[in-house]
Amino acid sequence: MNMKSVEMQIALPRTNEAGRIQQDQQQRPLIDQTILAGQNMKASELERGKSQAMEQSARNKTVKREEDTASGQDKEQRDAEEQQEERDKEKAAKHPFKGRHIDLSL
Repeated sequence: MNMKSVEMQIALPRTNEAGRIQQDQQQRPLIDQTILAGQNMKASELERGKSQAMEQSARNKTVKREEDTASGQDKEQRDAEEQQEERDKEKAAKHPFKGRHIDLSL
């Protein structure tokens, strides 16, 4: 394969460019995995915080029950508060991007 001097002037600078492109393609999976690992860490921290919030609300619920019996509030009001807390807990327990249905279509 004979190359003229003009062709060599074009080919040599492009070899550096091709080398850079190939190196980027080889490094891309490592970069993607690093990004995904960071996102997973953030998601796990968020989930850990949610479970702590749920435990805290359960503790608050038992404390409220004790206070209610001590102060002599009527049963209807306690039931209404418990129902409201259960609704709040259900809202807080919903996952932000996981759904409720499984799509089994192929």
